[in-house]
Parts: sequence; C-alpha cells; structure tokens
Amino acid sequence: SYDWLQPAFSYGGRSGKIDYFAMGQFLHNAVGIENPTSSSWPIHDATDQWHGLAKVTGIIDEQTRVSFIAGGANTRFQIPNNPNQTPGFTVAGASNFDSALLDQRQWESTYFGMVSLQKHTDTLDFQLSGFSRYANLTYQPDPYGDLMFNGIAPWARRENLAVGMQGDGSWKLAPSHTLRGGFLVQREHALQSTQAQALPVDAAGNPTSDQPVGFIQGGDNIGWLYGIYLQDEWKLTESLTVNYGLRFDVTDGITQENQLSPRINVVWQPDDMWTLHAGYARYFTPPPLGQVNNGA
Repeated sequence: SYDWLQPAFSYGGRSGKIDYFAMGQFLHNAVGIENPTSSSWPIHDATDQWHGLAKVTGIIDEQTRVSFIAGGANTRFQIPNNPNQTPGFTVAGASNFDSALLDQRQWESTYFGMVSLQKHTDTLDFQLSGFSRYANLTYQPDPYGDLMFNGIAPWARRENLAVGMQGDGSWKLAPSHTLRGGFLVQREHALQSTQAQALPVDAAGNPTSDQPVGFIQGGDNIGWLYGIYLQDEWKLTESLTVNYGLRFDVTDGITQENQLSPRINVVWQPDDMWTLHAGYARYFTPPPLGQVNNGA
C-alpha cells in the first residue's frame, strides 16, 4: 500500500446559540508525486501532509448571524527520481552522479481565515465578510545533483499574503424584481526569493567553468483588485426568469487593467422535472500576482 497512513478526525456540536465544527487529516505515503518511471514503486517519493478546517457560527438574533471559518494545509514532498540518467555538466572536476540518489524536496503550505456577518429583513438580505490568505512554497535542490543535471541549484521560496473585504446583498424591489449587488476589495503581497549556485556559461549557453558561482534574485510585488456588480432578477412568468447585470473590475499592480463585463442568463422551468439555462457572460481574469515576472 506504498506505506499509506491516513488518520482523520471530525468533531462538531452546539452550545446555546453557537454551532461549531472541526476536522483534520494527516496523510503519509510513498507516492506523493506522479512516478516518472514505469516501475511499480517510485524512488524518493514520500510525502507527509496535514489538512484542517474549523467553523464557528453564532446566532445574535433571529435576523443576524456571525460566522468564522479557518483552515490550513501543510505538505512536504520528496521529488521522485529517474535512475540511470547521465549528468550534462561537470562540477568541481566531477562528472558522475547516480540520479537515483538525488535529494530534491518541496514544501507547500496554505492558511486562510474569514469572518462574515449576515443580516436578514423582510425585503433585504446582505453579507459582509473579511478574509485573509497566506501561502508559501519552498524548493530545496540537491546541491551537487542539480548542478550536474541542470547547471543550476536554486534554493527558491515564494510567499503570498492576501487580505480583503467582500459584500453582497439583495433587495426585494417588487414581486417580480430582486435587485442584487456587491463589491470586492483585495490587497495582495507576493514575495519571491532565490539563492542559487550556477555554472557560468558563454553567450551560446556552453559552460565556461566547472566552478559554480552564487547569485541572489528576488521580487516584491503588491497588487490591488477591486470589483463591483449590480444585477436584476426579473420573473417574467412563474416558469421564466431573466437575470441581467453589469460587473466592473480593476486590477492595479504590475499591470493596470479594467473591464466592464455584461452578463445575462435566462432560466426556464416548464415543470418540476426540467430546468433549462441559457446565458452569456464576460469574465475578467487578471494573472496571478505571484506568477507575474518583474521584467515583463
């Protein structure tokens, strides 16, 4: 079973006006990343992972509720090896290295939390939420193996922190019209750092020395994302509903872009068995801040 171990727990309950729930899981096995060979047992492919989630909800009154959700994941991977590979570079006079003995590793972690206030009245419903997310990725090379096979051994780290606020609401304007709207504001901070050893090369990419040199590279980017939308749900008949509206988004970081996005959707429910949808929407999808090259 590839050293598979996967214990888990969950627990929940209620105390007065407070509901709570928590769960967690740990995973260990020897097939953390897809095997690069055709063998049934990968080489150097162990992983250890844990995941957790918790939620607490409090009822303030019959129309008001507060919720808190938090979670996280932490994973460690060995990078699986492909044996019998020939090094492409000479390092400090050595040109032989058993690729089955490479020791490359990667760590990934993500943590998030959000708190929401929900309110209901006869004609108005709204939710206001604050959120935060932190993620990092760290790569540890094989100091000599990476140099011999790739010409570079990078100790790399990526970090990302996002905080923001989101609000959504609906207003029963008339029996046949429900007006909905909302907004999003998010600030994101992405850090990149690499400390590497590399073999010097000429303009054609050929090594000029078997003695590696060190260098440091990094980036520090901040980006903002803003969005606002407004839409109307129009019930033409008991079985036919039209949703139409506009959304406007702005991204302000390494790139500055904005877009007005119209959308319309028609829902027809001829009976209790069938529901038919047809619609059009334009989406604004800026590139992830942590994956944008500073030199672009």
